[in-house]
Amino acid sequence: DVLGYRDRLHTPREGKRIGDRTANCTMGALKTALREAYFREEIDRDPTVGIGEIKYEETEVGVFTIKEMRELFRKIPGAWRDLSCYVAFILAAQAGLRRGEVLALIWGQIDFESSFIGVTRAMTDNGLPKWNKIRGTPITSQCCAALLELRHQSDFVLPHQHVICNGKTGNPRSETWWKKRFERAMESAGIDRTGRNLRPHSFRHTLNTELRGAGADPSRLRESLGWSNEQVQQKYTHWHPEHFEEQRKIMNKLFE
Repeated sequence: DVLGYRDRLHTPREGKRIGDRTANCTMGALKTALREAYFREEIDRDPTVGIGEIKYEETEVGVFTIKEMRELFRKIPGAWRDLSCYVAFILAAQAGLRRGEVLALIWGQIDFESSFIGVTRAMTDNGLPKWNKIRGTPITSQCCAALLELRHQSDFVLPHQHVICNGKTGNPRSETWWKKRFERAMESAGIDRTGRNLRPHSFRHTLNTELRGAGADPSRLRESLGWSNEQVQQKYTHWHPEHFEEQRKIMNKLFE
């Protein structure tokens, strides 16, 4: 029953609700298949005619304050469970790596001499970063020091072995591990992740916003953070009053 399928997409299964975007994507694929079947005269009518998309407002991803970003990584492990967890998320916060890029990272990708990471891998179907965009990105001294400490403590430090891994087996960590570690860290730090819609991906949003606010070249940011165009980058930019402080000072001087 195609007409009832849309409703069933929103029926909770095992305590989870399928999101509106997923429902629209699923219905879109189904409508394309049925239109093709109708065109080929394999069915006598297209039962999806008249079914539109679910209208919804996309919730804006929350961002951290720069004070929170500093405090979260001020001490090792701090709010994070252990050094490996700390490294995983400082890579997201200070190098802008996506979840799949962090979990797929191997030691051979890191150039400690230049404080640089070649982002060439990700936990995706084809093993490449999003947009198939291989890139390089700098890392901070703080991030580099944490990586060196993790390498010193780890039993799995060959170029092909994972940086973030199970300390006993060397196997890469899962998405579930990533999600749970983030949630526990936010709770430990006393940060309201739910009310502010904070996710691990918020680190990329925050890093882009703060770097742009500090005057970093947007085109170089797009290259190092791996965005395909300016429109995508703009979605990761969240201006707040503090980012306009310099502009306010200039305005005051102009009108003194």
